[in-house]
Amino acid sequence: MHARELADAAWDAERTAWDQLAENRVPVVMWWEVRKAAKQAQEAFDRLVEEYWRDNGPA
Repeated sequence: MHARELADAAWDAERTAWDQLAENRVPVVMWWEVRKAAKQAQEAFDRLVEEYWRDNGPA
């Protein structure tokens, strides 16, 4: 998987956990952990993009 796909998958998991939280099927702490992981994945992707553009510049 590429970094963008991982970040997207993390956000999909966060949305699924949110939906299940709304239906009282998961505890808040579980949703929070999934949300935290999704945020970390997005931040990692953003860092990769910044590094790429810093190292390679626009075409």
